[in-house]
This record gives sequence, structure tokens and C-alpha cells, in this order.
Amino acid sequence: VDGLDARLAADGGSAQEWMQLMRALDVLGERERLRQVIARAGEALKDDPTAAAGIRDLARELGEGS
Repeated sequence: VDGLDARLAADGGSAQEWMQLMRALDVLGERERLRQVIARAGEALKDDPTAAAGIRDLARELGEGS
């Protein structure tokens, strides 16, 4: 989880990679870190409406979206 988070922070990644990290943080119960990753993913994928929508949908599914 830490390695994926560090790589995404440094280099960005696909929506699938961001979602993998989100799911892992949810399983680990790291709610604050999950919220931070959701924000970072949204920013990183802002130019791809389909990917950004996927992040928002997963955030809602994990109880972190509106």
C-alpha cells in the first residue's frame, strides 16, 4: 500500500491503480488517508471525466463521497 501510494504521488497512475489504493485503505480502515487519496486521485484524473467519475463512484461506495 505504501509503495503504491508513493508511486502514485510521484508519477500518477491509472484510475484502476488509484481505485486499488482506495480499496486497500478502506480494508485497512485508514479513513483519513483514504480521504486524502480520493482528493489526490480526483486532482490527478481531472482531465479524464470517465476516470474521475469512477473515483467519485468508488468514493461513494466506500462511504466517503456525496
